[in-house]
Amino acid sequence: MTFASRELSAARLGTRFRLVLARRPWLRWLCVGAVAAIATVAVHDRLDAADAARAAWLDRVPVPVADEAAAPGDLPQWRWRELPAIAVPDDVAADVPDDARLRRHVGRGEIIVSSDLSDSRGPAAGAEPGEVVVPVSDPLVTHPEVGLAVAVYSDGVVLARTARIVHVEAEVVFVAVGADEAPTIAAAAQTSRASIAFVRPGD
Repeated sequence: MTFASRELSAARLGTRFRLVLARRPWLRWLCVGAVAAIATVAVHDRLDAADAARAAWLDRVPVPVADEAAAPGDLPQWRWRELPAIAVPDDVAADVPDDARLRRHVGRGEIIVSSDLSDSRGPAAGAEPGEVVVPVSDPLVTHPEVGLAVAVYSDGVVLARTARIVHVEAEVVFVAVGADEAPTIAAAAQTSRASIAFVRPGD
């Protein structure tokens, strides 16, 4: 079928449709009513969505927010702030006990979530569940910072490819490692044969 033939067929179909509407006026009003109903439903859906979004931002809930940046093992300094419910994470801490310690770094103004807090004490306060904290003394490591990613070696052998400094006390560096790696690292540390290597995050 050529382009001209298609145009002729469309014109004939349009003519027939107009004749049908002219002979049956109620069909025209039925079409008009259907289009109006569809438009009304679409408008109502948009208004409902806008109302829901507005309510989500207007509904405010109290959440604990850090007043100052703090490192793992520190007591958080925080206060209650009211924020839009839509911006609050699902695991926000319901409360921050007076003796709660941080498990990870928290920046100023950050919402404190449950996973940020630890109920442990001492060096283990900065460890994640399932990790074991082992003290390592490496004379070549100076001014280590809590939270840094490290690896642990001994005599050229990798003892822990992924570890993290969670506490520093004098010349002893406490590293959080997997439970399976802890015994070997502890044995190497006892003989001063454990070495700490710093790792760039993401490597």
